[in-house]
Amino acid sequence: MISIEEIPVERIHEFWEIHLKYLVDDGIISDDEDIAYFSGEEYRGILENHMIRSKDKHHMVYFCRDRERIGAASYCTYQSEGGKCFIMDFWVFPEFRGSGTGHQCYEALEQYTKSDGAKYYELNSEKENSVRFWKSIGFVENGKDEYDMLLLIKREYRDTVSLQPVDRVLLHEYYKHFVMDPDIFMDMSSFQEYSYSPEKVDAYYDRLLSQNDRVDFLIMADGKPVGEIALKHIDEKAKQGELSIHLQSDAVKTRAMEHRRNG
Repeated sequence: MISIEEIPVERIHEFWEIHLKYLVDDGIISDDEDIAYFSGEEYRGILENHMIRSKDKHHMVYFCRDRERIGAASYCTYQSEGGKCFIMDFWVFPEFRGSGTGHQCYEALEQYTKSDGAKYYELNSEKENSVRFWKSIGFVENGKDEYDMLLLIKREYRDTVSLQPVDRVLLHEYYKHFVMDPDIFMDMSSFQEYSYSPEKVDAYYDRLLSQNDRVDFLIMADGKPVGEIALKHIDEKAKQGELSIHLQSDAVKTRAMEHRRNG
């Protein structure tokens, strides 16, 4: 189980040491100008002042497992922006990466920040593998920031879940954010990460329309498609068919299980 250790401003110097190493080792910064800025008094002083302000405080935290620090993050929850939690930094220490540790750390962070009033989450990212990670836990693209970096956002699902007959536009929206689940493959050599292709989605939609023995719906949550549900191989004489359900990502599955637990 992952726990959160808050870092007080009095001990922030130890965080800065590992923070700069993370930025350099993970390729987030590389040139001397950036290294000088992120290790300088201007950048660090601003965040340290934000850690002690009375509203919209900045937080630095460690992720811990069995009392051992395995990662770190920094974030700020803006009550002035409706509970937006902006994640500035998030990383698992290299020796602890793999086996879903990143997902577990994010889940711990999300639960921890909710007690501070977080309602939704936002961050920016450039690296392809980082973007893929964030999308796998439910973040979607949300434009770009003032530095032309990709913004990603994750909002909570509410109780507005419904079914809607499949249409071409919504099917494309669904597959733009689809993440293939490796757990459904018994032979991992057959697993390939999904890559969105407009042409393939169009062909899939046309194929659905051509089959007369099935009915297809999209599962909608807060107005967005998050799953597919179909009744296939309908035999009207025998009054039977085959039910098929697919969800968009692990994040959607997790949210569905949380909703079920919470009633």
